[in-house]
Amino acid sequence: MTTQDRNFVETKQSYSCIHFHRKMHRLLKTLWSNSNAEMNALAIIQRLAAVVEDTKRLAKSHCLILTITKSSEVANVLE
Repeated sequence: MTTQDRNFVETKQSYSCIHFHRKMHRLLKTLWSNSNAEMNALAIIQRLAAVVEDTKRLAKSHCLILTITKSSEVANVLE
């Protein structure tokens, strides 16, 4: 193998290595941005679920207050 051939092979290997690193960087960047998007979506879903639970809890307590109020009104009417 001549010096020129060795230089050619080394150059090709270094380009291949650079290409590999760029490819991996692109892949990791894509995965990272997707995971951020997924994490944001998950956080939004969790917040919405918390709002729904709070709304259910509020509705239950509101219904309970209405029931107590109605029963006391009925009790007042019966007296």
